[in-house]
Amino acid sequence: MLAAIAPALIGTLRAERQARRVLEPLAQEQVAFALLRDDLLAAPLPNGSVAEAFSVVTASVVGRRGDTLTLFSAAAPPLPPRIAKRAPELGQAMITWRTQVSEDGRGLAWTRSRRANLLATGNAPEPQAEILLEHLAELTVETLSGTTWSDSYDSDDQGQVLPLAVRITYALLDERGEPGAKRQVVIDLPQVALDPLQNGGT
Repeated sequence: MLAAIAPALIGTLRAERQARRVLEPLAQEQVAFALLRDDLLAAPLPNGSVAEAFSVVTASVVGRRGDTLTLFSAAAPPLPPRIAKRAPELGQAMITWRTQVSEDGRGLAWTRSRRANLLATGNAPEPQAEILLEHLAELTVETLSGTTWSDSYDSDDQGQVLPLAVRITYALLDERGEPGAKRQVVIDLPQVALDPLQNGGT
């Protein structure tokens, strides 16, 4: 009896492992970009007294392209803890998205850190970086100003305004360690401050 059903069981297990290899990265990507979109949509014009510049810096990690995005966020992301990997802190914060070497050494990991206590004095502890995507071959961040995409941005040099959009281009490593197909995500940014006082309102 066991001999008769063994091939079917083995086939089922193989199909399950294959489906998991396909679906798990897709789920991670959905969470990562939903969280990034929430961060970007909560970014007011970076000219408040505690706000810092919105910036994109081109970087390289162990010979792979892995850019860094830093922004001020006025609100906590709405993703609940059961979807996010850990519950976010509340209130205004500086958010940094950057790449680092994956823990298992296979390509890059895309991380997010959140520094919430912006008015703290003294030596504040470094915020914990949360890994959102792993096994990346590369990841680039570009910003749209007018009709031109650029791989660097600093709101201090752009009249303290946000870019029109952010474009993420990335590729995952396949099972052989080779770069897979490139994928792109474009997120439009709000062009008005969420806090009217930052625009001289009352």
